[in-house]
This record gives sequence, structure tokens and C-alpha cells, in this order.
Amino acid sequence: MAGIKSRKGQQTNHQKYEVDGRPVRPCQVYQRKTSGNGYTRYGSANFTDSGETVQDKNGVAIPWRQIRFD
Repeated sequence: MAGIKSRKGQQTNHQKYEVDGRPVRPCQVYQRKTSGNGYTRYGSANFTDSGETVQDKNGVAIPWRQIRFD
């Protein structure tokens, strides 16, 4: 019979991230290398409401470590 199972272990509340008051989530970005051949892959963020990546003034996706969250 189906029933409600009790939770085992600790509950973790993950931090919510926001940029300029808009919620964001982590994503992977594949971008063409500026010098040489091929692509580079790094973690970035995109806005939850529109799906656009968080970009700098040149239109390039900002790496996760360099984003200033609210």
C-alpha cells in the first residue's frame, strides 16, 4: 500500500540566487574560442523567467564565479 514515507537525513535549503532582482539558475555555456580552434565550456547563469544568459556589456556570458549576486 502506498503511504507517506518519513524523510531520512537532513533537509538542505539551497540558496536562491538573484541578479538585479531577477532569479537566476546555473547553466553550461559552450562558446567559440577567441584564439585557436574549437569551443570552450564553462558554468554561467541564465534568468529563470526569460532563459537568457547573464551577459556583460559586450554580450558575452559571464562565468559563474564573476557574477555579482544580490
